[in-house]
Amino acid sequence: RRFKTGHQLGLMWANVDLAGRLADAARLPSPLLTVAKDALAGAEALLGYSMDHTALIKWLETLTPPETAKQISGPASDMTTGPA
Repeated sequence: RRFKTGHQLGLMWANVDLAGRLADAARLPSPLLTVAKDALAGAEALLGYSMDHTALIKWLETLTPPETAKQISGPASDMTTGPA
């Protein structure tokens, strides 16, 4: 798989960080922005500033989900059948 977009991971983190600071200044709750910023920071620390920002996907795929997430999602077959 190749994702090369030409956008640096560190620059993406900086943009998300700026958006978070603007949201904080406006007193807007932004929990998903916080999670995205943390993920980008972790990926940048491991992969480097200049990596393509889509390398984040490859990094996320190496992580092990927390036990609670495994329990909530259940078997993969549950997700393909849809609601009852």
